[in-house]
Order: sequence, then C-alpha cells, then structure tokens
Amino acid sequence: MDALLLLQIAKAIAEIALMFFAARGLLVVLFLPARHKLEGNIIYQLFVKGTQPFVSLMRLITPRVVLDRHMPLAACALLLVAWFGLSVGKLQLCTEQPEHQACEALTAARTGVSGGTR
Repeated sequence: MDALLLLQIAKAIAEIALMFFAARGLLVVLFLPARHKLEGNIIYQLFVKGTQPFVSLMRLITPRVVLDRHMPLAACALLLVAWFGLSVGKLQLCTEQPEHQACEALTAARTGVSGGTR
C-alpha cells in the first residue's frame, strides 16, 4: 500500500475521533448545570462509545497516577498532536511527490491554479 494513502487513512481516523471528542465536550458544556442528565442522554452515549477506544488506549500508555476522569482530555490532546504530525507528514510527502493524485489540491493551492474538472 502507498505510504501517502496510509497517512491519509490515519489522518482521517484522527479527524473523526477529534470531531467525536469535540461533540462530546460540547455536550458536557451544554449540560453542565444538569450533569446528572448527561449520563442518560443517548447522543452523549454515542459520542462516549465513539471515543472509548482512544480513551482506553490512553489509559494503557499513561501511569496509574493519572485519574480516569482526565483520560478523555489526554486522549484528545494526543490525537491533536498526532493529527498535526500526520498533516506535516502529508505535506512533506506531497512536496516530494507533487504529481501524486492525493496531492493535486495541495499543489493547486500552492501555485494558485484552480483544480477544475478534467
């Protein structure tokens, strides 16, 4: 498999997970006065299920001193760093291989040429 494709897949997974964390955080902020109602919210439970693999992975790599209630924030921070690193990696690969199909939009934006239909 192409390295750029693997990088794009990993970046997309990180983006989706970050969106789940953002939505989960937004619901926490909205339900702050009535925190007890949040646990029964079906939408919140969906976001918890979507972020659970990343929170569990974070629990595995952090020491036991870190509280469980801090794991979602730590997982979100780690995903943000990973997303930034993957973005830099994609930019570097597209600089090396500008003719790659996945890099067309990036090279068009850099040169100022609009990528119309072919």
